[in-house]
Amino acid sequence: LYDRTGIKMYNCYGASEFYGPMFLECTEQDGFHIWGDLALIEILDENDQPVKDGERGAMVVTMLKKEAFPLIRYKIGDVSAITWEKCKCGRTHPRLMRLSGRTDDMMVIRGVNVFPSQIETVIGEMPFLSPFYMLTVTNENYMDHLLVEVEMSEKHLTEDMTEINKMTAELDRRLKDILNIKAEVKIKLPGTLPRFEGKAKHVVDNRSYE
Repeated sequence: LYDRTGIKMYNCYGASEFYGPMFLECTEQDGFHIWGDLALIEILDENDQPVKDGERGAMVVTMLKKEAFPLIRYKIGDVSAITWEKCKCGRTHPRLMRLSGRTDDMMVIRGVNVFPSQIETVIGEMPFLSPFYMLTVTNENYMDHLLVEVEMSEKHLTEDMTEINKMTAELDRRLKDILNIKAEVKIKLPGTLPRFEGKAKHVVDNRSYE
């Protein structure tokens, strides 16, 4: 939109549970400025303990000005991080960083929080891949294993194993950078992964702890 109209767009964050849109980006567009007199935002780990500054976790919100419908440590379901570093715009409010997923989508693999949206973003950045992917989580000897299967795009269809290996290596490298864990990557021919009616199912968790 900016390239076509010259109009710069800004994100805001909010929810119907508290006043609707509430936290806004400044001209630096480096996170949402939190108005500390309106709300206390905390970021918690999977054990509901506060994380360090800049680390990602589950958001909980305490509204400081809402009286008719109080919210105290309300789990909004979004995953983000907070930084207290001074913004380049000069404001010193804490900033809520861009959301990276939902807590109900989160998988914990080898102690690391993994979101399908992270993997989907990486896949979308690679023109030789299609949007069709499947994540399968298993465990052997109590060690989690993540398999990422994704179809190559019709435009880049090839059966040349040298090219497929290059695609696989590039996807493997990017996923390791984003997820901080090693995943098994397989690039498939178009039409080989299952299709679903309605909302696509991208995650199969076959882990057993018996």
